[in-house]
Amino acid sequence: MPVSTKAENRSADLTRALVVHNVLGTDVLFPTAVALTNSTPIHVLPVDLNGNAVAPAAAPVAGQATIATTGTAIQLTASSTPLANGIILVAKSTNAANLHVGASGVTNTEAGAGTGVILEPGKMVLLCVNNANVIYVNGTINDVISYIGA
Repeated sequence: MPVSTKAENRSADLTRALVVHNVLGTDVLFPTAVALTNSTPIHVLPVDLNGNAVAPAAAPVAGQATIATTGTAIQLTASSTPLANGIILVAKSTNAANLHVGASGVTNTEAGAGTGVILEPGKMVLLCVNNANVIYVNGTINDVISYIGA
């Protein structure tokens, strides 16, 4: 999943911003201060390229999915599950093998010809998608993936 970042000057007061270009072709701007004068916590509010706040989802979406058949991809959520800020996927640490995360048709292949991101047991990946139902997971029967998104 291609994600690119770049820093841009946004004003003469040395405020800088991190622009994340997600897989949907949308740029999200994360403003950050470059100078600190004390130990006050920094709160980062995501905004779009026009400076408008990007609202988080009303509540997080969380769940688990189990591979039903080795080598057959499962859809993470069958129904539409909108996301404003992406989703974190975590492979259960006791899984028998690696999981493979990708789009519809993701394969369970690791010989350089696979179509998904390899997710080892106990590891996690963050995906910038706007709906959980576009994610598919392939792996070994009874292996589990958990997720949380907003």
